[in-house]
Amino acid sequence: MKSSPAAVNGTLARMLVGGAIAIMLISSTAIAQKKVERKLPLGMEGALRVVNMVGSVTVHGWNKDTVLVRGALGAGDTFFMGGGYTGAKMFVESANDRDPKPSRLELWVPARVRLWIKTATANIDVSDVAGGLDLYVVSGTIDVSGHPLTVTEAAHIDAEVKAHTIIVAGNVNGRLNAEQRIVVQQTATVTGEVSAPALTLHEGALVQGRLDIAGHRQPVALKLAV
Repeated sequence: MKSSPAAVNGTLARMLVGGAIAIMLISSTAIAQKKVERKLPLGMEGALRVVNMVGSVTVHGWNKDTVLVRGALGAGDTFFMGGGYTGAKMFVESANDRDPKPSRLELWVPARVRLWIKTATANIDVSDVAGGLDLYVVSGTIDVSGHPLTVTEAAHIDAEVKAHTIIVAGNVNGRLNAEQRIVVQQTATVTGEVSAPALTLHEGALVQGRLDIAGHRQPVALKLAV
């Protein structure tokens, strides 16, 4: 049975419309998932600053004097990177500060680099970086493996923090979980749950919440006198 010209034209029209929709969807996905890949020379003991307010930052240490970054940017976002052999910085600039879209960055950095990362609503994951770590997050998670994490005196973190050893000098609201030890310095304020095989509290430290030390859980609200 032969199809009428009208039926053929209708089928072709539907095919063209379907193809146009598919192209539009692919284009939208490409725009929303703008890829980035950059390299920059950086000394093994250099300094690196990273800013990505929403999304995630994953960092791997390696034995090369180079920074490699790959990722996917939010729709309309712009990626900037620059610096020299002793210091470099990179950041994501959002197209809409009121409604930022998540950008996901994955970095390979010199293993002994001094690393500074600032985020807002994001997850930070760092492995095999032996240099100093200075990490900021407002709402998200921080996961550091292989080396200690220091929360500096100026830092204010609202997140779940996991690391081999955690040293707190700033303000943390959330859950601290260390594989070996947590050290709460005299300038620190910790609100939430603290879990580790060993805990060191310095005079002046403020801790409110629940302690789980070597498997012994107990609520606590204390400030060690100076």
